[in-house]
Amino acid sequence: MSRGLPLPYLPLAPDQYDVRYMNELVRAVDTFMRLYNELGEGTFSNVRITDLQNGTDQGLDPGVLFRIGDTIYVTLANKAVLTTNTAVGSIGEVTVVTS
Repeated sequence: MSRGLPLPYLPLAPDQYDVRYMNELVRAVDTFMRLYNELGEGTFSNVRITDLQNGTDQGLDPGVLFRIGDTIYVTLANKAVLTTNTAVGSIGEVTVVTS
């Protein structure tokens, strides 16, 4: 999928080794790697996300998508997502008699 990044210019290879050519080639590859690894915004008209982790955000880095059932969530730093919310408690004793 294209990220809309401009492709760096790759110089044409000379017949023999040329220091200037190698410098230009290294610069072009370095530029490509920096652009490829940069985080940034994107505008998409179509996105397909497959194989999302289901049920919990455990083990995921912040900003990663996961799902619980049919709902999509984004992991946040220091914020756990509760998948269930139950509580059990007791106070005293109750006797029930039926006749």
